[in-house]
Amino acid sequence: MTRSDLELDAVIFDLGRVLIDFDWSRTMSAWGLGGIPLSELQKRFLSETDFFDFETGAIAPDAFHAQVQTFVGRPLSFDEFRAAWNGVFKDELHATVELARRLHRGGSVKVGVLSNTNVLHAEYLRARMPILRELPHVYCSQELGARKPDAEAYVRTLAGMNVAANRAVFVDDLEENLVAARALGMRTVLARSPESVADGLRALGLE
Repeated sequence: MTRSDLELDAVIFDLGRVLIDFDWSRTMSAWGLGGIPLSELQKRFLSETDFFDFETGAIAPDAFHAQVQTFVGRPLSFDEFRAAWNGVFKDELHATVELARRLHRGGSVKVGVLSNTNVLHAEYLRARMPILRELPHVYCSQELGARKPDAEAYVRTLAGMNVAANRAVFVDDLEENLVAARALGMRTVLARSPESVADGLRALGLE
């Protein structure tokens, strides 16, 4: 890997739909809610649980579990809840994972992860994805106490990596998260596919 005259010092990847795919319908189906449109379920879920608080570490897994049982409308053991919750994840997006790994091993830029997640997903993914154990800079919203697109999530990540915003590029699948990164001076790449990530980084001089 080489750096161009753009002088980038860091590449920061999102997790979901960037390094690993996911599908919320898998979780909802496991909870017996598969016959309801996913868009309706997601709207209800956000209004009937403290999901965002769970993603910033403001509530504990057992409290969130209790809220999910109310949302589902039936008792769920914690193990049943956790299995379905982690069942949202599909396969790693291997091309992007390998790109991140090559960048990290190349040593010309720092490579990190910034993800909106929660303690249960973070534990599951750290055990499942070797790349998260290889990278020294993995920042999860529940550990930061802030989630994208809150500017504080990016600021704390950049501080942890000791990198200036204008010398970092952020890769995410949601435009609103990229808008917030650009507002701080970061360069961005929209992750529509592994190919688009590779093309976007190549355009910034990383190849």
